[in-house]
Amino acid sequence: MLFFGTGDRERPNDTGSGNRLYAVKDYDILPNPFTTIPESCLTDVTSYGTLVSTLQSSMGWYIRLNQSPGTNQNPGEKCTGQAVALAGAVYYTTFTPTPAATGCAIGTGSGNIYILQYQTGNAYFDQNGDGVLDATDWSIPVVAGLPSGVIVAIITDSMGGTTVTNYGGVPDGVISPPSGVTNAIIPIDWRIMF
Repeated sequence: MLFFGTGDRERPNDTGSGNRLYAVKDYDILPNPFTTIPESCLTDVTSYGTLVSTLQSSMGWYIRLNQSPGTNQNPGEKCTGQAVALAGAVYYTTFTPTPAATGCAIGTGSGNIYILQYQTGNAYFDQNGDGVLDATDWSIPVVAGLPSGVIVAIITDSMGGTTVTNYGGVPDGVISPPSGVTNAIIPIDWRIMF
C-alpha cells in the first residue's frame, strides 16, 4: 500500500483546500503502471465504521481532514510529513492553522499525529481511554506549531534485544507517539561494514 497525505507546507495558513490522508493499494497488475487511480475507486472512511467488505473491494481509503471527526472542525488541516507504516499502524502528522494567522506568520496553530489501522483507516489505539475505537481516537494533539513526520528508531542492545521508539519533531522539542511494537526485530544474519 502507498500512504500519503495532501497539504501545502509552503502555505501553512491556507484554509481553502480540502486535504486528505490516503492509503492506496498497489497491486502492480494494471496494464499501464502509470494509470491514474481516481478517488472514486477509494473508500471515504471519514464517517467512520466503514464495512470491511466495502474496503476489500476498493483500491484503498481516504479521510477528509477538514471534516474529521465531524463537520468542518479543522478548516485548513493539512498533512505535514511523510506517512510511516509500522506493525499494522500508519502514522500521519498534520497542522491546522490558527484562524487569525495571516500572511507569512504561521501563528500557533495546532499539530496532530494520526495513528490509524493501515488496512481500514480506523483508529489504532484507544486514545481517549473510553474503551471504544472511533473517530475521536484517530489522532492525538501534539503541541502548538508545525510538526515534522514521525520516524521509527529501532535500537539493538548488546544481548540482541531490540526496542522500538517513535519520534516526531515539534517546535519545542521531540515527542514520542505510542507504538504497538516493543520488540520488532529478530536478527537472523548481519554483516558489519566499515
